[in-house]
Amino acid sequence: MLGVCYADAFFYLAFDCSHAVCYTKEKIQEVIKIKGNRKKIVLQGMLAVLIIGVLIYTFRGQVQPIAKQLSETSPLIICAVSVCALLYNVIEGGILQSLARCHKADFKLSEGVGCSLCSAFYRVATMGSGSGIASIVYLDRRGVPVSDASGFYTMHYMFHKLSTVICAMALFFINIRFMRHYYKEYFHLLWAGCLLVLLICAGIIVVCCWGRLHMFAIRILYNIDRKRRFSDKILMLEGFFETVEKAAGRVLKDKKLVGSLILRDVLKNMAWYVIPYLLLGKGVGLHIWETAGITALSVVLASVIPSPAGIGSTEVMCAALFSVFTGTARAGAIALLYRFATFVVPFLAGGIVTGYNYVHVRRKNHADAAYYEREGEQNG
Repeated sequence: MLGVCYADAFFYLAFDCSHAVCYTKEKIQEVIKIKGNRKKIVLQGMLAVLIIGVLIYTFRGQVQPIAKQLSETSPLIICAVSVCALLYNVIEGGILQSLARCHKADFKLSEGVGCSLCSAFYRVATMGSGSGIASIVYLDRRGVPVSDASGFYTMHYMFHKLSTVICAMALFFINIRFMRHYYKEYFHLLWAGCLLVLLICAGIIVVCCWGRLHMFAIRILYNIDRKRRFSDKILMLEGFFETVEKAAGRVLKDKKLVGSLILRDVLKNMAWYVIPYLLLGKGVGLHIWETAGITALSVVLASVIPSPAGIGSTEVMCAALFSVFTGTARAGAIALLYRFATFVVPFLAGGIVTGYNYVHVRRKNHADAAYYEREGEQNG
């Protein structure tokens, strides 16, 4: 709850104080009146310091080891790894486009990719707590209302989790002899971890799609809150449930769309899962399906470990599972480079997109403000 409150405050501060919203005529006229207000400059400076502080905390102790591993890695391999990292966002952009077109028919692929990269930027800047809010704000500024955006983004999250489990389980079964041979001491623990994540995923699907559960939960909350102290919060939750049910009804009735979303989500995950194979090369003797299976297993098992945005837990699982073949030192290097590819590269690309959006929207708001100012002088 604290993380949600922090993210909520962060984004309202970020998007309002930096003019990164599409203003109405009345709002633009209000901006004209407070033009040059020093408080806004101070708040912008505080926001910048906050983001820098979060980034330093997020990557504390990792900058030097990552830089060292990058210096020892072939530039061609780094380019290939970066392409795979960004391919994830391109495929996710197509998924977001398909979902957004349920609400806005002319939603573009470039807008979907931009949404994915913007989410990647704020995933790091807010340690995972604000990526969803950033995506919803981004979609709202591109013609998808907040209510619809929050509903279908919840569906996107559900399909993402489902495909992650499907991909990991499929690769686990494909490599089951390999897994049993090299991880025989804790093979059953790995299997139990996969089943636990599958149950969590099933719970997410039930919460998203089962309307009767929503009604039951709201009834229980109203019975608990007899003094009506939290009635406004319960009403907000009820509204969210209605939004999710509406989005689920639109998406799930189209079977071809559901199959396409799951397939593309699996391909999206594979774009990241092949990265360790590129880093290892052929010297270790592992096939691409085996390295992808180990990586998928690392990601799935790390998801049950509570950590902000998966920072630390993914590296630990990845290093532990790959150390069986490469030794601890090289496995640690692979984990760091995987972190670079899946966090730093999308973050940098997302920073460019976020900066462009900031400049573009701010110029538009200033142009509109100047227009209304001239219009007011002429009418006056």
